[in-house]
Order: sequence, then C-alpha cells, then structure tokens
Amino acid sequence: MKVIIGAAANNAHLYQVGQAMEEAGALCRYILPFGGFPLRHPVVFSRRSPAGISKSSLEHHPAWDIARLAASKLRLPDPWIDLIWEREELSFDKACSRSVASERPDVFLGVEHAALASLRESSRIGTAAGLIYPSLHHLFRKKWLDPELARYPELLSRSARIIRERDASRDYRRDEEMRAAEFIHANSATTARSLVEAGYPPDRIITVPLGAPPAIAESELASHPPDVPTALFAGNVALHKGAHHLIEAWRRVAGTRNARLDLYGAWALPESFRPSRGENIHAHGRVPHEVVRDAMRRASVLVLPSVCDGFGMVVTEAMAQGLPVICSLNAGASQMVVDGVNGFVVPAADPERLGERLTWCVENPMELLAMGRNAAETARHWSWADFRARFTRDLYAMLGHIGASPSRAPAMTR
Repeated sequence: MKVIIGAAANNAHLYQVGQAMEEAGALCRYILPFGGFPLRHPVVFSRRSPAGISKSSLEHHPAWDIARLAASKLRLPDPWIDLIWEREELSFDKACSRSVASERPDVFLGVEHAALASLRESSRIGTAAGLIYPSLHHLFRKKWLDPELARYPELLSRSARIIRERDASRDYRRDEEMRAAEFIHANSATTARSLVEAGYPPDRIITVPLGAPPAIAESELASHPPDVPTALFAGNVALHKGAHHLIEAWRRVAGTRNARLDLYGAWALPESFRPSRGENIHAHGRVPHEVVRDAMRRASVLVLPSVCDGFGMVVTEAMAQGLPVICSLNAGASQMVVDGVNGFVVPAADPERLGERLTWCVENPMELLAMGRNAAETARHWSWADFRARFTRDLYAMLGHIGASPSRAPAMTR
C-alpha cells in the first residue's frame, strides 16, 4: 500500500500519523509546508522537520509559510496575516493534489481546510480519500463559543471581526471536504461527536485519541505535595480554553488561602481578568516548553477547563510528568481522565463546579499526590507508540470497510 499525507500543519499529531505509515512500510510521500529546505539549505528551520519520517519521503512547499512568518515578524495587521494563511492553505492543497495525480497512491490523507482539491482528485483516480480532523466541527464551536463572545464583546476587536466575517466561506469549504472524504480520522471522541452531530456517518470515522510523551520514571515522581497547593494552566490564556472560567473559579475558591494559580501562555482575555498585585494568580506569559514541563513537576494539578477543544495535548503532557488533571467535558483529552482516579472531569463553562473541584484539590494534597501517580500510569499505557499501532490497525480496517461498501462516498445527513 502507498499513502500520501498532506500535513498542512507542523504538529505532533500529524508527525505521528506519518510515522505510523512509515513503520507500516506504506508512506509514499509526507508533504508539509515547512520543515527545512532539502539540499539547498539543510540547516535552516530544520527544527521543524518531523522525526521518525525518512527524508526521502518528505516534500516541502515553504513559500507561503515563509511569507506568513515574515508578515508576523514585521507585525503586519492580523487580517493581512490571516489572508496569507488562507492563501497558504489553498496553495498547499493544490500542491498535494498534483502529487496525488502524479503518484497515484492507494490512500491520501489530508487535513481539514487544506485538502478539498486533493480529496476530489483522489476520488477521481480511485485513491481512497481520507480527512484528518484535529479540530471540533464549526457548528459545535459556534454553539459553545458564541455565547461566551456575547458575554465579552470587547474581545472582538476590529481585526477579529474582519477575520470572523471570513468564517462562513471557510466553514463551507470544510463541509465540502467532509462530503468528499470517504472517511475521517478524529483525534478524540469529542471531535468525532461534533462531526456526527454535523451529519457525518459514524461508521466512517476512525477515532484514535492522541498519545502521551514518555512518562517520567517511578523514582522521579514527587514523594510529597508542594508546600503551597498550586494549580497550573498551560496554553493560550483565552476564551476557548476556558481560562476566564478558571480565573473566576479560582478567585472564589482561593481568596486568602495559601494556594496559587500559575498561568503559562499568551494573554488573550479582557483586562478585567488580568491578575492584580497581591492576588495569588501569576500570569507568566509565553515561556519555553521546558519551563512549563518543569513547572508541571512542581505543581499540584493541571487545569484545562476548555469551552471547546479538539484534544488538548497539555493533558497527556501533564500526566506524563505525574500531574493529575481537571479537564472539561468539551476537551477531547477528557476521555483520558478517569474521574476521581487520575483527575476530574467537569462540565464546560461552569465555574461553580470547577471551583468545587479546585477546593477539593487545595484541601486534599495527599490524595491529589496519589492521583498524580495514577496519571503517570495512564501516560505509560497510552503512549504515541500505542497511538500509532491503533491508528494503523483502524486505518486498514476502514479501508476494508469502504472497499466492501456499495458506495464509497459517505451519505451526509445534512
């Protein structure tokens, strides 16, 4: 079997899909927008090249990615950068479709919003056309995010409003991709549910949750809780991550308690949520990944109260460091959390319930420490190697399923 992957983004999820196909001896081409310049400039930007994939399989199309990065460095207006990103996605899709037409693989896997031409070309020549969905469907996102934006209209700057006006055409493209895809890989049960609710047939979805990085050794796990109970949040301090609900809940819970909340990530909330001097909330801004990893080893619990999140890899990263997790039901990674065993699952957009769990964590440090050991065990039993093995198995099963189907095209109910 020959597989082409159009990896329109540089992230661990897509790298692992590529590595899974490499290990199966099936990877024909791994196409990406960046990752270095083969032959001519082997060192420049090479840190973005995917590990575990042979260089002979890589195909780079960096021009528009370079333009977008340059525009960002020059601090051009966000709507301009957004248009460059869109042009990059469409250009990348055309490049992938050309590779599909010339190499005629057995399977093409593309990423939502950057795969429509490639999926259609695949169907035309008889290649099995698959779509990787790392995000929640746009109807699910709107259902949960629009009420939040209505509460905080100040978050919608003029630039943000301009970009949001472009959503309709982009979401239409995503829906057309769903119609063209013979199957979809979802990164979580939450993402799969959002696609089914949008009308995609459940028997055409491969649901494989993302894996955890290597877990720390048993001997490295904390032997006693931190002197000061510490909740940690990592990611953009933004509405869709539920950071505002976390801050609201923490202010109710912590008050004068001897506890602290550490926020790591770019600030994207109204100024009313920014911690004031004397509060036990500390906003650290963007920091290197190593800093966050070290902070995880010193914290009591990770909190990811996402309003909507396809997965949230910070959850598995925290578990790998022996840190229990409080996660919302709307984060795909919630399926990794066993309530009361390695963390807690709370409803999305519910600061009261979140506050109850935070109170328990502050008041029960020894029990929380034991849950951290369970979290590390979870990470050991669902690694990236496990993800790759399951993905390969389920992909081959899906190919057999659609091959036996009277009509390979899925019947959308919307």
